[in-house]
Amino acid sequence: MKVMGRAIFFTTILTFLLVSVTKAVSPQLQVLYINRRPYYFCENGEARGILVDISRKIFKEAHIRVRYRLSSPSRILWIIRQGPMNVCSIGWFKTPQREKFAKFSLPIYQNRPLVVLTLKRLKPRFKGIHTLQQLFKRKGLRWGRLVSFSYGDMVDSLAKALSPTRVSITGSQILLIRMLFHGRIDYILLSPEEIPFLVKHSGYPAKDLISIPLKDISRGNKRYIMFSRRVSDSLIQRINRAIKKLMPSLYREEN
Repeated sequence: MKVMGRAIFFTTILTFLLVSVTKAVSPQLQVLYINRRPYYFCENGEARGILVDISRKIFKEAHIRVRYRLSSPSRILWIIRQGPMNVCSIGWFKTPQREKFAKFSLPIYQNRPLVVLTLKRLKPRFKGIHTLQQLFKRKGLRWGRLVSFSYGDMVDSLAKALSPTRVSITGSQILLIRMLFHGRIDYILLSPEEIPFLVKHSGYPAKDLISIPLKDISRGNKRYIMFSRRVSDSLIQRINRAIKKLMPSLYREEN
């Protein structure tokens, strides 16, 4: 009986040590995300959305424990700039400016090419516009955009060069659609996969809208996990190995 008791005791201790070691080698990341349906949003106190689901699979494959926290775009950028350990944010575009203060994973998602979303009754004002350059050069058209967002290198650089008329807000894409219906802006640039969800939640009829493709935007923007610079390279490598395994096509395109 004493031998059996000792065996149970040592088994319990060994189990405790194994659990402790597992926790020690399985780091935890705080994952910041914004409220931008359908990519990420909070529902019943839980993070949900296309990119949240993708990131969960990646972190699970990499054996990394995570805790999701909703925040604003400007707040997330501020936190990443401060450089706390084990903090990241999902779904960001990788730009030269952001690479100065953050690290990035391999791409985890690629949007469909951006389109112009406008009202059907405004369609005549877009006659002859087939490219982004033509759009930005057309006088009198007001582009509704979000302040803290990058629209990708091409759009950002062309906007800087051509200075189209912009109405910038700190709200949401849904608010931009409402502004479109209220005549405060003339168009929005969106990925097609966003439109049905956003229009549904805006409360306005989809039948009154039209999307216009742009010939010089043939590929969508890639989205990445953005890390604080104090997140270790070894941890990011673990995540990248998981990305290579789960989404090899995006990885091959990156190289």
